[in-house]
Amino acid sequence: MTSVASIFSRRPETWGYRGDPFLWDALGWELSARVAQIDRTSSNLRSLVPKLKEAFCFLIDDGARKGDGVELNWLPTAGMSGGVIHLETWNDKLLPELARRLQEAEEVANYTMEYHPAEHRFRFAAWAASTAARSSRQVCTFPVSKGAKLLRMSGLKWLSLGSHWLPRTREDFDVAHDQWCEEIRHLAQDEISNSFTYGISAKLVNCFLKALFLQTMVGPPFDPYGDRGEMGWDESTRFIHPPIDRVLMEEAARRSEPAMKERWKQLIGVGWSRFTRDDYIRAIRLSREIVGEDVAQIEACWSGFQ
Repeated sequence: MTSVASIFSRRPETWGYRGDPFLWDALGWELSARVAQIDRTSSNLRSLVPKLKEAFCFLIDDGARKGDGVELNWLPTAGMSGGVIHLETWNDKLLPELARRLQEAEEVANYTMEYHPAEHRFRFAAWAASTAARSSRQVCTFPVSKGAKLLRMSGLKWLSLGSHWLPRTREDFDVAHDQWCEEIRHLAQDEISNSFTYGISAKLVNCFLKALFLQTMVGPPFDPYGDRGEMGWDESTRFIHPPIDRVLMEEAARRSEPAMKERWKQLIGVGWSRFTRDDYIRAIRLSREIVGEDVAQIEACWSGFQ
C-alpha cells in the first residue's frame, strides 16, 4: 500500500446522495490520520479495516437521521440532498469496497510513511494563518499551535480537501464565512482568551483560505497551451475574502475619494484586531465598492512586505 490516499483515489462510478463524495474525501483523510499514528513495526498494522469502520462512525456520529440517510452539517449543502449521505450505499457498497482494497493492500509489503495531501495543505495553511492572526500583541496573541488547533477543531479544516468544498455562490460564501468566524471565535473563548475578537477570527479564517487557494483567488495562472477563453479553474475561490490589516486599509484610504477615505480612516482607528462583526462587514463592503464583487482584488492595496 503506498498510502491511504491511494486507496481512495479511485472513486465509485455511482453514489447515493450528494453528500457521499464529500464524506468519501473526509473519510480518506480521517483514516489516514489514524493510520499515521500506528507503529508500522508492530502487529497493529493489520488493524486497518477496523480503523476504517471506527473512522466512519466517528464522522457520522453527530449526524441527524433524514429518511434513509444521515445529514451532516459540516458537509457542503448544495443541491437537494446536499450534506446528506446514503447509509445503505455506504453499508452495502462503499465500506465493503474500501475494506476489500485495504485488505489487498495489507498483503503488499511496500509500506510508505502515511501523509495525506489534505494534511499537507492543512499544516502549512494553519501555520501561515496562525502566524498572521497572532500578531496583535496589544489585543490578543497566542501560540501558533493554538491557532492551528482552532482550525482543526472547526469545520474549516475540511476545505483542505479542495476547492470543491467551497460554497458555490458569493452569497452562500458570505454566510458560511460569518459562520466560520463565529465558530472560531466561540472555540477561542475556551482555548485561548475572551479577548479573541471577530477581527482576529476573520484574520485567521482569511489567511487560512488564502494559503489554501492562493493560486486562483484573484484569477487563473497563465497557461500558454490552454484555451484562454476557458476558465480552467474553480470560480468559487474568487469569493474568498482578503485578510484585512492596517497596511491594506491605509493604502485603500490613500487611493479613495474623500468620503470613502474618511470611512477607511474610521476603521483604521478601530484596528483590525479590535474589529467587531459590524466593523469587518464595513471593511468588506468598502473593499467591494473599490474593486467590485471579486473582493480579493483589494489586495492590490496590500504591499505584502511591510
